[in-house]
Amino acid sequence: MNRNSALVIVVLFLMAVVLTGCASGDNQATTRTITDMAGNKVEIPVSPQKIATMTGPSYEMVFMLGGKDRIGLVRSDHATGYPLALLTNPDLANYPTIKGVGPQTPVNVEQFLNAGVDLVLYYNNAAELEKFKMAGIPAVVINAITTVPATTEEYLEQSSANLKLLSEILGGEAVERYEKWHAYLRKNVELI
Repeated sequence: MNRNSALVIVVLFLMAVVLTGCASGDNQATTRTITDMAGNKVEIPVSPQKIATMTGPSYEMVFMLGGKDRIGLVRSDHATGYPLALLTNPDLANYPTIKGVGPQTPVNVEQFLNAGVDLVLYYNNAAELEKFKMAGIPAVVINAITTVPATTEEYLEQSSANLKLLSEILGGEAVERYEKWHAYLRKNVELI
C-alpha cells in the first residue's frame, strides 16, 4: 500500500469516528414515564403536542397552564356548553370535538386515533384506560377523586396536586404558571 492510500484510509477512519460521535448526541428520549393521580405508570411523550382533554376541568387546566395550542380534542358538550370558557378562549369552538365521552361511557378508541392525539386526559376507569393502552395512546388520569373532599383544605390539596401533575406533563412555561398560581392560591387562602 502506498503512502497516499494509507493517508486516505486514515482520513476516512477519522471522519467516521468524528461523524459517529456527532450522531450519538441526537439520541434524546422521545418519551418518559409518569405516575398519574390514580397511581398508574404511563409512558407519555416528552412534550405532548395534541392533547385530548376529556375530563372536567382538564381543558381549563391545560388552557390556564398555557397549553391552548396543544389541545387537540375536546368533548363536544364542552366546546359549546360553557359560555364563560368561550369568552376566555374563543378558539374553543374551533377545536376538534368528540361526542359521547364520559366516566362510564365505552371508549371508541378509533375516534382518538383518527384525531391523531398523542395524549389523553381521561377518567379513572381501568377498563377504558386499558383500551387506550392497547391502541398505543397514552391516557393519564389527572383527577382520581371518587368522593367529594370533606374540607376546603382537602379540595385545595387535591386540586393543587392535579394541576401540578399536569404542569409537569406539559413542562416548560406550564411549571412556572403552576408555581405562580399555587403561590397566589396559598396567599389568598391564608387571608380567609
